[in-house]
Formats: sequence, structure tokens, C-alpha cells
Amino acid sequence: MNQNRIGVGIIGAGFIGCSHARAARENPQVELVAIADMDERRGRAAVSEYGGEYYRDYNRMLERNDLDAVIICTPDHLHLEPSVAAANAEKHILLEKPLASTLEDADRILEAAEKKRVRLMVGHSLRFNLPYAHLRDCLRKGDIGEPVHGWARRNARVIDGRRFEGNTSVVLFLAVHDIDFMLWCTAGKVVKVYAESNRKVLKEVGADDSVLSILKFADGFIVSMEHSWVNPENFGAVVDAKVEIVGEKGVISFDAYNQGLISWTESGTRLGAPAEYLGQLRGSIYEQDRHFVECLQSGSEFLVSGQEARETLLVALAIHESLRRGVPVQIP
Repeated sequence: MNQNRIGVGIIGAGFIGCSHARAARENPQVELVAIADMDERRGRAAVSEYGGEYYRDYNRMLERNDLDAVIICTPDHLHLEPSVAAANAEKHILLEKPLASTLEDADRILEAAEKKRVRLMVGHSLRFNLPYAHLRDCLRKGDIGEPVHGWARRNARVIDGRRFEGNTSVVLFLAVHDIDFMLWCTAGKVVKVYAESNRKVLKEVGADDSVLSILKFADGFIVSMEHSWVNPENFGAVVDAKVEIVGEKGVISFDAYNQGLISWTESGTRLGAPAEYLGQLRGSIYEQDRHFVECLQSGSEFLVSGQEARETLLVALAIHESLRRGVPVQIP
């Protein structure tokens, strides 16, 4: 591996894949060498915009000697094959969240990476969002004492619910962010979940509109969560997200909905902080990818381990089971 620059390839040139491609292009420690996508039009458009060489077959891309790592941005249920292929090709992996859509796939991914001694990081991006990281630091330093209860909300636009056509769930798409954040904050373990859902807007694609769930931690900490993807398409914020944790000695909270920043223009209303500064990408995706590259160069531990991502997936799948059975579900 070139200690000065890391050769990176992208698998999947959708919206999030292009976000990672831009982050790679703008990182001076990275050379974006290739982008793979089965949709040739989409893949070539991404290469034209961000650079690298286009591949329809990611297995061909993985044969490149100048490729050190891949960022896998396929749909949740299609994480297994490219992850195992990348591990077998001895390429380090940054895998978009969640780790997988089943525990069986998750374990096969982790086993493949361990067998080939490939480094694996999962993209739980809230860990690289400064306000969320600050809340975590406050809690871990004991500023509010032991946590008593918490609340998290993350509601997206209906365009997200429709574009996945039932290939993922509101839990795997949105709730995993807040599950991971609460686990990261507390270093605790969820032992029981209960959830309810409804289907009105997205019933034609077989997806839940909204899921409300409760997490019970081993130490008694309880968290209520609200997640949906039926906000109107013209809703000013991509995501309406809020979080709060009440402790024995205080409260910490963050409202990411607009952060006090609202722009009214002829093209519509935009809420929240911009993703660019002086024309360069900023925010959690950029910081996450930069961390991944720096850890590969230095040998430092990733902020997100594969086992932590598995624990987040375990809780998310327990929510699915609670929805299916209509009862609280214990997590061993």
C-alpha cells in the first residue's frame, strides 16, 4: 500500500456512492481509481463527474494492483457478495450501513475479512457528525450522570421510501443511525425491544411508513424512537432528526432539523447546514471517509468496528421481529 495515497474504488454509483466518490476525489490522500456499477449509464456518468475508470463488473475492478480499498454502496441485501469478493481480493473495506440485512450475511462478511486479514469499517456516519459526537462526549464524561431515558427521531422524505421499492426497511435505512448512536454513547447493551408500525402511504411497495420502537438497556436505560419516510417530497430538510438524553444530573439534546439555518429561494426552501464550504465537500461522509483512509495509513483502530456494527444490526432485526410477532422481543 502506498503510504502517501490510498487507491480507492467505489462499488455502486447511486446517490450515496457518488457522495463517497466526491469525498475521495477531494481527499489529497486518496486516488479514486475506479467506479463499478451494473448500470453503465449511471456508472459512466459518475466516472465523468468524479474520475477513475468505469467497470460494469466489480470483480474485474478488484483485480487492479493499484486498488487498496473499496467503498461498498450497494443496497443492504446486496452487501454480502461484493464484501466477500473484496476480502478475497485482499482489499480493505468501507461498507455502507447497515453491515447487512441478515445476521447470517453479517457473520459471513466478518469471517471473510478476518480470514484474509482485511480491515473492515462500517459507515455509521453519526459518529462523525460533530454535534452527535459532542453529545456522546458529554455523556461519557459524566456531565449528566447516568442516562435515565432517551428519545430519537429521524424522518425522511417519501421519495426515499418509494425509491427502494421494499428492498430495505425504514428500520435498516434510518433507525440504525440512532440505534448505533445510543449504543456508542452508552457502551451498553439492548436486552429488549418493542415496536409498532403502520402502512398507508407506502403500502403499494410493501413498506412500513413509520416505525415507533422502544429499546430497554441492561442497566435500565430506556429509549423511544420515531422513524418514518413519508414526509412530502418538497419537505425542506432531507431528514428531520432530533435526539435527547435525560440523565440523573442533566439533559443533552440536538435538533438537526434546521440548526437555525433556513434559506428561502425561488427554487424552494432549504433547511439545515450546507454540505459544502468554499466549494469543497464537508460533513459526516467526508469526515468518515477521511478517518477510514487515515486509519489505513497509520494502522490505527477504526471508530466503528465490525462487531459494533453487528450489535446495531442485531437490535434492528429484533425490531423487525417485534413488528412481525406483535410482542416485545428479548435479545440474549
